[in-house]
Amino acid sequence: MKKGAKRTFVLGTAFAATLSLSNCGKVYGPPPGGYKADFTPTPTKSIEEEKKTGEIVTTGLEHKITERVSISDFEGQDEILGWYDGTEFLGKGYKAVSSEDEAITMKNRPEVFVSYIITPYPDYSSSELAVTGIIIKDPAVTVYGNNIETALETFDNTLKENGFWIEPLGDGFRHAAHRDDITISYGNGMIQINAEVTNEQGLVF
Repeated sequence: MKKGAKRTFVLGTAFAATLSLSNCGKVYGPPPGGYKADFTPTPTKSIEEEKKTGEIVTTGLEHKITERVSISDFEGQDEILGWYDGTEFLGKGYKAVSSEDEAITMKNRPEVFVSYIITPYPDYSSSELAVTGIIIKDPAVTVYGNNIETALETFDNTLKENGFWIEPLGDGFRHAAHRDDITISYGNGMIQINAEVTNEQGLVF
């Protein structure tokens, strides 16, 4: 979540979200009366299950967002260096593009990959670790039936149907969808799923 963001959620059979976000000089907010989430049942079983559990519907991922994990769960997988507040691992079957003596950083990610960012959760002072970020650049992976090649409008409509509200990002080529403390951003050949991590103690990284 961007610094200074404010959200208020009212839960019920549908929820109304109010938000004030500043992005690249533009302020995005809800229409009068707030955003309305449509929870009308659909015939898709996985979506139905998601509405009951709150989980994000995906296929092709080893781990879910906010899943509790340990570093040992990623033994043998390439670690991507460069994060100041977490640890990134490529998913199983994806290998970094680098020479033997080269440090593996973000520039060494392969062209097609999935990676998982691990941090303390729900707060940076927490003792438990969880998957708080997922980066997807593999068309075989889907999020609510959409992949990295799905048009923005189609992706928007699917996520709106599942209780998210949509924020156009400053570059115009990507959108972000928000629901509770989960953000899914997509477009331009990449999908990212992020969970908000609080910093109650004001830790400095």
